[in-house]
Amino acid sequence: SWGRSSSPVAAAAAAAAATTVDELVADMLLRLEQTKGEPLDVRRNVFKELQRRLHPDKNCHCAEAATLAFQQLMELKTSYLRPST
Repeated sequence: SWGRSSSPVAAAAAAAAATTVDELVADMLLRLEQTKGEPLDVRRNVFKELQRRLHPDKNCHCAEAATLAFQQLMELKTSYLRPST
């Protein structure tokens, strides 16, 4: 039928994209959690590495997922890079 907006292929692609977003975000959060006690210069390097890894331009195969993960990373920037006192 022509009126269907969702096909099994589209549904599978959407599920794969959601899994990819979940995986990217989970990996990112794990890396941030593992390094949150490190000195500020180490955390800056970790953050830059994550920015490069998650940037949508570097992830053409999953640009949508990378965009969402990158946005979440940027939301955490201030709290993660806050100097420890």
